[in-house]
Amino acid sequence: MNLLTYATPVGIRPHRLWVISLFRKTRTYENFVARRTGVLQHLTTAHAPLTHILGGTSSADPEVDKAAACAAAGFAWTDSPPTKVRAAGGEALLPGCYAYIRLTVQGELLDCGKASPL
Repeated sequence: MNLLTYATPVGIRPHRLWVISLFRKTRTYENFVARRTGVLQHLTTAHAPLTHILGGTSSADPEVDKAAACAAAGFAWTDSPPTKVRAAGGEALLPGCYAYIRLTVQGELLDCGKASPL
């Protein structure tokens, strides 16, 4: 889990579409690209103590255990129920979010992080 800087709905019909931005050198990016799906969790103000845990640390660091740190802050991760996308079981979720939205990659990913000449 990490904090997502940009998540914007960009279409409603015929399907709801979102654009999200993920830093490429993160475990979240690697997982999302490999699975081509993930869960966008809309946090509440009660989740504010998790800001540094989710956004200021990396699970690529062997000393970081985001699940344990969230549990210590009172937000133990729970397993989501199985879905059509992940029949064997769901992802770990934070409790008490406003919403949980399943995102699935549509088409090819776009690299929007490179500077372009004017």
